[in-house]
Amino acid sequence: MNKMKITLKACRTNAGYSQKEIAQILNKTKETIVSWEKGKTMPDGFELQKLAKIYGVSSDFIFLGDELALSEYRENLKKGLYL
Repeated sequence: MNKMKITLKACRTNAGYSQKEIAQILNKTKETIVSWEKGKTMPDGFELQKLAKIYGVSSDFIFLGDELALSEYRENLKKGLYL
């Protein structure tokens, strides 16, 4: 099973956004978001960075589901490194 499709959906859900809201924020269609979450297509690097920022996780976490990457990202966020 493609880990990214699970993580993208989980990140969106945990951040409290609907697919429609993310589509509006990124100026994409809801169908594009659905396609990313199902693993049919992939966001490009720029879109992935935007998603990571919106969801409050690192792009490594989205790709790897890595709890360590998430912890490091949150620590760096507290330090103002991503602002």
